[in-house]
Amino acid sequence: LQAVGQRVVEVAREMDRLERRLTVYDDESDVSARNRAAAERAVPLDEELADLLRTAARLHAETNGAFDAASGALVRAWGFLRGPRRVPSAEERAQALAASGWGHVRLDDRGLAFDRPGVELNLGAIGKGFAIDRALELVQVRYKVGTVDQRAVQQQLLATSAARSALARATGERLVQRVN
Repeated sequence: LQAVGQRVVEVAREMDRLERRLTVYDDESDVSARNRAAAERAVPLDEELADLLRTAARLHAETNGAFDAASGALVRAWGFLRGPRRVPSAEERAQALAASGWGHVRLDDRGLAFDRPGVELNLGAIGKGFAIDRALELVQVRYKVGTVDQRAVQQQLLATSAARSALARATGERLVQRVN
């Protein structure tokens, strides 16, 4: 039973590691740092982040733009990032729209670049699924569990992640907590 507990803690640590990297709620996260720098120069990407961004680009293309991870300026303008939630003025909406959209993103061998200031990636719509996929890989590869009911595990991990997010928002606490 202790071994199972250790495995659960390891999976939680992996999900927390990815949350720390991908969140835009932490100014020190990898994504936040790249959002600040990518309008000035191409910023290098490690394979993990490059893989996620290639997936975001593919989903953008496959959905004819309905999925767009470069919508951070709109999320910020409406107050969904740090609040207060509000309807932005017409000028603010126009500015946010001008700085939104995957068309402003350049992803190549040099790394990530934006073609204008103000563009922001927000990986909230894809990050949790990415973390869940990595957690499943950890369970299957490291622990040699090949008969995992993936749908059940994905649903449980997503429900746990959503509950943690809701609790953090309700209490004003940081979403990411270190597991000792």
